[in-house]
Amino acid sequence: MLRIATLNALLLCTISAVSQIGTSPSSSQPPTSLDGYIHVDGVFHKTVQSATHAACDGTKPGHVFIPPGTLTGSFTPVSNCVIEGSGINSTILQISASLSLSALSNVTLKGFTIDAGVAQTVAAHACSAVPPIANAIDITDSNHVTIDEVEVRNTLGNAISVSGGDHYIDIRNSIADFFGCALSSEDSLRRSLGTIGGGFVNSPAHRAGNSHVRFFNNIAHDGNTGFETFPSSTAANVSSDVVWESNRAYANANDGFLVQSVGISTNAPMQGFRWQSNESYCNGWTPDWNNLNCAPFGLLQAGPHGTLNGEGFDLNSPLLDQPQIIGNRSHDNFGEGFDNTPQLQSRVNTSGKTVTWLPCSAKIPVCDSFSPAWKANQAVQINAVNYLISSLNGTTMTLTTSAGVQNGVRFIGVGYERATLMGNYAYNNGRGNACKVCGAGFADISYGSTYTGNVAYLNNAAGFIDQISSLITHIGDKSFDNNRSNGPEKYGFYAQAALAPTYLGVSTYESEADGPQKYAIHLDSQTTNGYAESSSLCNSAMAIYSRTTR
Repeated sequence: MLRIATLNALLLCTISAVSQIGTSPSSSQPPTSLDGYIHVDGVFHKTVQSATHAACDGTKPGHVFIPPGTLTGSFTPVSNCVIEGSGINSTILQISASLSLSALSNVTLKGFTIDAGVAQTVAAHACSAVPPIANAIDITDSNHVTIDEVEVRNTLGNAISVSGGDHYIDIRNSIADFFGCALSSEDSLRRSLGTIGGGFVNSPAHRAGNSHVRFFNNIAHDGNTGFETFPSSTAANVSSDVVWESNRAYANANDGFLVQSVGISTNAPMQGFRWQSNESYCNGWTPDWNNLNCAPFGLLQAGPHGTLNGEGFDLNSPLLDQPQIIGNRSHDNFGEGFDNTPQLQSRVNTSGKTVTWLPCSAKIPVCDSFSPAWKANQAVQINAVNYLISSLNGTTMTLTTSAGVQNGVRFIGVGYERATLMGNYAYNNGRGNACKVCGAGFADISYGSTYTGNVAYLNNAAGFIDQISSLITHIGDKSFDNNRSNGPEKYGFYAQAALAPTYLGVSTYESEADGPQKYAIHLDSQTTNGYAESSSLCNSAMAIYSRTTR
């Protein structure tokens, strides 16, 4: 035993400071693995690939250990293999190509840093550049994969991507930093499409959907979008049971947490989706944003912010089926704290009260159909103006008021999502944002969502805003000291062209005499069938302000 232990120590000391990864195995193999491991030792196995070939043949379990040091190149893992370093920022692998896990099972990557080599300057992370590595770690068509205590840094593309056909994937205790592109005002279109670099990404693309994927206790900072989810672009490829729990996103140029999809005709639904106990802060930071809580951050952001991105949590997909948003904290973000906006989008022609849906074409790539679930007095948005539906007949809609004559204009309706948002906190969002109606605590454009026990305070705009939403229920939500911009949204709860919003046991408070949050609940003139019942409002100086029939 003494001889083996001594030999092992000597082998670990012989690794060179910089070695080449990815060459063929050494021709002179050690007789057996020491202490159950095959070591990248600088003698028998100078590369990770060599040690992997020796330890793991794809069928029998094997274990590779990489001692401290910096190695260059790329390698390919195999099934039934553990590849373990000595710790983040101790073992550093400088890669030049994606670390691909394709059609593998029972693989663990643990305890090292992957550096993709993109310099930490705004110019190096320009959005116009093409990522030399699309996904630093790319998992496809694999199962029972664990990534634990791995850092991915310095990449223009995505850091870790679960890219489709994957099942039972566990990504935990890991870090993505300095990833994606640095945004500036001219990059608003690419930013809105979510195609420019995420820290942790669940994106089946055109492949089969993913299932039983868990992202737990990870950190994404100083990148583009922290944590991203996209559906499969093939309608039959449903994703299910994707859980993001106890993660943290901060100082990212775009959203902290994002679910993104445009168009429902070809994409697949997502079921069993959950954000739980995550924290998102200081996202969407720009050098001219006057939020002192975030002054040290935003190292990759450049120029003025061109759009209203920079939400803490952004549910922007009509393909979500009953998602759960539970116990998260969102604060000091550029935009909204929580944005629940599963929108159906298309183009329409209008002639007075008549609206005609336009089919897909080269000029109209997104053409979601009118939803048969929409009801009379439900609101839609045409060319950024809200209107109420009178009746609906297939591809033709009649409004209660005239929209004039317009051709090929943008149309938005709500998706049938039915989200649950429970016990979330949103505070200090939008503060310092020059836009007076940006940065609400919770913003909703959805159908059938339920908010229970959420708290919004000190946000730039309203605490809770339900815009063109239908059948939204608030139970025990709290909203106080909002509208810090002193803008037009002087309300704890604001229903804008909403159908049947319900407020049960909600409470509001304004700590300042005649402070900027002047009213508890505001139902605008296009809101119908609203209902409020709360003892905390009965003796409140903040009245329920309504210009509609209820």
